[in-house]
Amino acid sequence: MVRTSGFHPDNRGSIPLGDVKTDCIEMYNQFFFYLFAMDTRYIDAAYLSHFLKTGGSLDSQFDYFEQRDSQIALLEKVTSAFNNKQVAVLEAGTGVGKSFAYLLPALAWVEKNDERVVISTGTINLQQQLFEKDIPQAQKLMGLSVKALLLKGRQNYLCKRRLHDLLQEKDLFSEEIEEIDVLVEWANETKTGDKSHIPFMLREGLWQRVQSESDACLGIKCPFYESCFVMKLRKEANESQILVVNHHLLFADIETRLNGLPFDENGVLPAYTSLIFDEAHGIEDSATSFFSSSLNRFTVLKQLSLLARSRKNTHTGLLFSLDVLSNSPEYLQECLVKMQDIKTALTHFETEALELMEKDYAFRFTAGTAFRLRSFLEAVANLHRAFHSFFTSFRALIQGIDEEDKSLPSVWEGKQIYKRLEYMAEVCESFLDWDQQEDYVFWMEKRRLSFAQNKNELFSKEDGQSYPVIHKTPLSIAKTMNTGVFSQFETVICTSATLQTSSGFSFWLQRNGGQYLSKERLICAAFPSNFNYRENAVLAIPTDMPLPDSPLFQASVEKNVLKLLQASEGRALVLFTSFESLRSTASYLRDNSHLLIYPLLVQGEADRFNLLKQFKEKKDSILLATSSFWEGVDVPGDSLSHVIIVKLPFAVPNEPVFAARSEAIEKQGRSSFAELSLPGAIIAFRQGFGRLMRRNTDRGIITVLDRRLLAKSYGRLFLASLPETRQLFSPTEDLIFEIKSFLK
Repeated sequence: MVRTSGFHPDNRGSIPLGDVKTDCIEMYNQFFFYLFAMDTRYIDAAYLSHFLKTGGSLDSQFDYFEQRDSQIALLEKVTSAFNNKQVAVLEAGTGVGKSFAYLLPALAWVEKNDERVVISTGTINLQQQLFEKDIPQAQKLMGLSVKALLLKGRQNYLCKRRLHDLLQEKDLFSEEIEEIDVLVEWANETKTGDKSHIPFMLREGLWQRVQSESDACLGIKCPFYESCFVMKLRKEANESQILVVNHHLLFADIETRLNGLPFDENGVLPAYTSLIFDEAHGIEDSATSFFSSSLNRFTVLKQLSLLARSRKNTHTGLLFSLDVLSNSPEYLQECLVKMQDIKTALTHFETEALELMEKDYAFRFTAGTAFRLRSFLEAVANLHRAFHSFFTSFRALIQGIDEEDKSLPSVWEGKQIYKRLEYMAEVCESFLDWDQQEDYVFWMEKRRLSFAQNKNELFSKEDGQSYPVIHKTPLSIAKTMNTGVFSQFETVICTSATLQTSSGFSFWLQRNGGQYLSKERLICAAFPSNFNYRENAVLAIPTDMPLPDSPLFQASVEKNVLKLLQASEGRALVLFTSFESLRSTASYLRDNSHLLIYPLLVQGEADRFNLLKQFKEKKDSILLATSSFWEGVDVPGDSLSHVIIVKLPFAVPNEPVFAARSEAIEKQGRSSFAELSLPGAIIAFRQGFGRLMRRNTDRGIITVLDRRLLAKSYGRLFLASLPETRQLFSPTEDLIFEIKSFLK
């Protein structure tokens, strides 16, 4: 790497100093040595960009290489952020090549400074692409050998102790014996214990009984400590300079730091100085989800079943093991009775919650709804009392165990279950004074039981098909991001294809804590896509569509989607904003299957991975999907030639957290539509638009059925946020003719 300083420790003696005293000479030499040491920390953007230019290493690896000036400019910004210890918010359009633009500086930085960089992504697909493809290729380009590691949450790894405990009760699970045997065989062969490497389908319920969990870990007291997959991974992480994680795991680490807990004991991530957020447009949602507290029947009953359960007239669980050890056996029966009291209180809690929601799927605690809360809060208080009554008996049972036995695994795990139940009691307690906590949103939602949950022996058929979940959600994550991220690390890179709205980066910065940063510390820049949207993409808007608030809108959607799919001969992704509209359209298309011969894939009828796999493999297939498919779908080539956006992706106004955040803005005399609803919809819209062009050779149509783009004044802000694209605003029949012509 090019050195800019002319001084070097090896030639310090040649500096002409005349008759200066020896100690002054030493101070002088140390001063320049210090300057040189500081200089060695810097990385050279010109040197790094050479790898990505014509004639560089990347050029030599590809026959049809084209230098991307926007990629080089992005690399220079990332390099500057590392050198100057800044926070960089960088939008890089599709095709810029942002991964290499931040990987080359990151690799150079850790190699030169012997530090660690964490790269956090929003999706597993990007995690794997970075670790398996991009990082090895970037190292090859630079001739480096930096140790990198992909890390997932603990629940993705097998716990050998829990598997051993399961085998002790194997006879209780006769219908799963064959599956357990296959799992044991895999456990004896795997080197990683990673669930994703299991070569067969495994029931989620079975995996939950053997997965690693931080609060159930016995640490060095575990008999399987030396061969533990998670402990091996932690050791590898300590030896690695690049860690690839997801946003959830990263926020688990940040929470540990915010709570001031010792890292080595809690073992989320080893210390690091720099952080890169890829897919940074999703940080607010990820942080909001992580820092929320929730409670439902499954979280409670899962812990109670670990303590005591009956199967085939056999009683088992940790309580019975603790009873054998305890000198106060009279508390066993007390614990069992009080556990039943918790279950009874939980049933009452659910009944009141479901009655409070009635036919709605969500309910928010506000001053306006407070008069309806009395019965529900009484049920919460009753559940809270039941928890604490059980805690009294459980502590007495534990206290009766001799000191020399309190280090046994069963006692340790019993204490961990106690902590989890104690956390659930705290959630209940927080709801009892919800109106005193203005920085949080208190709300509940109704969820449907999955097939796997319906089979759970903890619930009878009389339990119904829906269950409530209560949530305590932070109103804003801006201060948490500033304290836990921007103020914590030397360098933070935040990048995505969609960070800007019509007001530039201000929306993202406000939502994610960037407003607390000084001007000197913050870099914001945008690097447009090098794709030829003008020639290869068409934005079509039918001018004869009813507006979305019209009762005729859904019927028009169904008829026009059919015509548009015929025009593109399938090969389409249809994006909805509601499951109701999706299901109605899917039903209409199936009723008219004689007019549409292409394979129809519908979200909810298979898991995301299989849907995308089929969509890529079946070139003329059609995929109907909602919110989770507006981003992260990477289908290059002929399989995706037409993206149909049914409605602009505005957030649902009465969604509890969104509604609370809107009200907070309005109370300050500002417009929640302008500051929250509109910019959020623009970013989501840009994500959906970006599904079409994934490679420079891709071409196709983006059809938007929402005429508000033309009829409403804010529509121009959506259109202005898109790359320069050929636009067709015509009646549907004219558009169909143009679409056919363009695609052929």
